[in-house]
Amino acid sequence: MLNCESEPLTMTKMESLAFVGALSVQLPRSAFNQRGKTQNASRSIRDWTSSSSSSSVRLHMSSHPEANDDLVNRRELLQSFGVVASTLVLGSVSLPEPASAERDLMGAKRSYFRYVPRVEQGLDMYVQTIYPAVEAADWSSLLKSWEIKSDARVGSKKAEYGIDRKVDDVQRFLLDPLNIWAQSFAEKGAGPVYKYLETCVRKLEVQMDRLEKIANGKDLKFSKENEGLSRAEAAKDAWVKGKVAINDFIAKADTVLSRELRKLDLIPDDLSTYESHSKRPTPYGTFQ
Repeated sequence: MLNCESEPLTMTKMESLAFVGALSVQLPRSAFNQRGKTQNASRSIRDWTSSSSSSSVRLHMSSHPEANDDLVNRRELLQSFGVVASTLVLGSVSLPEPASAERDLMGAKRSYFRYVPRVEQGLDMYVQTIYPAVEAADWSSLLKSWEIKSDARVGSKKAEYGIDRKVDDVQRFLLDPLNIWAQSFAEKGAGPVYKYLETCVRKLEVQMDRLEKIANGKDLKFSKENEGLSRAEAAKDAWVKGKVAINDFIAKADTVLSRELRKLDLIPDDLSTYESHSKRPTPYGTFQ
């Protein structure tokens, strides 16, 4: 056996590739445990090769006698090993992920186009269906908004097998869309925006529950908010406080919408100026 330092290390290209593969397998994992840093890897390569050169190694060519003209020396071998090691280090570095701000922006846009049309449908119901009944003290018409109905499509399998959800219009078209859209602002956890929006939805729920009880003719003593008010006055008070909660929700949501998205309109004090969303164009913002 001859020492590697005193005599060039010779082998065929086939053997050199096998040898480089063996070296790469024996590298300590700590060489690659820090993403994007090659210093540890290069130091491990240098230490490993220096320790190996001190041992007596001789690769014979008895299995490849026909490849005598296809030899590489030790320098070429180490150069090849450096290329492979660099490839391993670079391979341990994953491609950069999209910035979280970009992901959040795209998620916000998806939620906007999915839930805002439903929110605005609920606003139309609140202004154009519930309020006229409250204004006229038409309790039977008002209570229709709380009639339990199936939310399944006519002829759907859910309705056929009786597994469809039974829900009233206030929950389905007003509370649920607002609540779900509020949750889309909590992609990174329950932040201040989500908490504020959730509080607005809870306030609206309280007033809608109050309004339903008033319409049902329940004794007004069930709530301190009804003290000193007639049945019709208590109903209007509940509707107005519900409107305040809705407008607080919309105003806060508008502050965090990107400029590409159309901001939602508040429910005006003068309801004669309210414009139904069904009469508005379908596209939102700059998106067609």
